[in-house]
Amino acid sequence: MKIKIVFIHTISNTPYKHEFYNSLCKEFEVHVIHLSSQSPIRDWEEVYAKKYKEYILDFKDINKRNKFHSAIKVLKIIQQINPKIIVSPGYHRIEFLIAPLIFRNKITICDIASTQRDKSRNKLKEIQPKKLIKRI
Repeated sequence: MKIKIVFIHTISNTPYKHEFYNSLCKEFEVHVIHLSSQSPIRDWEEVYAKKYKEYILDFKDINKRNKFHSAIKVLKIIQQINPKIIVSPGYHRIEFLIAPLIFRNKITICDIASTQRDKSRNKLKEIQPKKLIKRI
């Protein structure tokens, strides 16, 4: 039996992530939770030949979703799948933070893709999530 991994991701049909998830399916049972199917800054075509199981929580613009309902859906799906590993792409959305807090017995990976050239953010907004991530 393959180890179950859950990825929490912002939007579906992300071509560069699709190939990554498909390649992981050789060794793992991969589940991907997408917060939405649309983004105002992305207009990708439908991605086919998915070997992983995906869950799309909302079919509206990512910025127009109900964050509370989305967070609850993420928790319910993770509970149903019962994965060994949860991969979250950061801490800038409530859905990314809540899963590691609730499922503390799981291996949680925070996969952040940032560089020195990323835009600067409000330092006060960054302090609390960073402390929380360190505690988790």
